[in-house]
Amino acid sequence: MRYELIIFDMDGTLTVPALDFAALRDELGIQTGDILLELERCSEERRFKALEVIKRHESAAASAAEPQKGCVEFLKKLCRAECKTAILTRNSRESVDSLLAKLAVPFDSILTREHPHVKPSPMPVLHILDELEVAPSSALVVGDYIHDLESGKAAGTETCFFRNPEAVSFAEFADFTVSSYAELDGIVFGK
Repeated sequence: MRYELIIFDMDGTLTVPALDFAALRDELGIQTGDILLELERCSEERRFKALEVIKRHESAAASAAEPQKGCVEFLKKLCRAECKTAILTRNSRESVDSLLAKLAVPFDSILTREHPHVKPSPMPVLHILDELEVAPSSALVVGDYIHDLESGKAAGTETCFFRNPEAVSFAEFADFTVSSYAELDGIVFGK
């Protein structure tokens, strides 16, 4: 097996994309830029109200979210192979818990936006690597957005862009690009 640890993004990677970012941005009044960084610049009252809006959108998305085709089977295969797994997301822990109930597969580490550092910082990836005692060269970060790839690259891991239909491509920033869990299986297990 090629890796000791695989770190997954959540929405759009473990799940079919369900969060309507355009509607979220409209309601927040933040049309461009990184939403979480923009909120750091706001007053405490504005930030609190905005986080409530985000939680509402995330909760609706988590309720509607479905695992990507082949995701659960792949996660079970990793478990049988004793490969460590982690979720690294900018979503809330509540949203992750909703997904975990649907996946019914254990993860060795879970970091959400409640962690002091979020993607694209390398710090959350480094935290997971340290926690699980895995060298960066033995880990793969899989995600569908540039922040996933930047976070993994800056931490020294290999990265895999998970391409969703009709989504913006960030393939040029990744070591690998896949459109399915069958393709990811081939990279991880060398088929």
